[in-house]
Amino acid sequence: MPDTPNPLNVLLIVGSTRPGRTSDLVQPWLTGVLGADPRFDLNVEDLRDWPLPLFQEQPETMGNPASPDYSDPLIGQWNKVVTEADVYVFLTPEYNHSVPAALKNAIDSVFMSPGFRNKPCAFVGYSISPT
Repeated sequence: MPDTPNPLNVLLIVGSTRPGRTSDLVQPWLTGVLGADPRFDLNVEDLRDWPLPLFQEQPETMGNPASPDYSDPLIGQWNKVVTEADVYVFLTPEYNHSVPAALKNAIDSVFMSPGFRNKPCAFVGYSISPT
């Protein structure tokens, strides 16, 4: 496969923050697959490393929607990481037929930003089956 002159900036977001999470078993496989493809420039962000406050933003606290500054500097840093990506891959467990609260909060925290807008995403989900 020929090298891509301008690889896509892929942001892999690890969506579980629980101790003993299964994503630690799935992530090496996924990063291996994505990292081996020359079309992608892979960046991995683990939500364990992003202690984002519980979503409470309002238009008044965000500032300019085109370049929000947010009420907490950490959210602004998270928004910068999100905005720089071209493509998103969410590695997420299934919790009660949904995604973990930490992942939902990370997405909601920057919902007014253009960061996630009009960009492709994929979800790699996993679950354990009852025995």
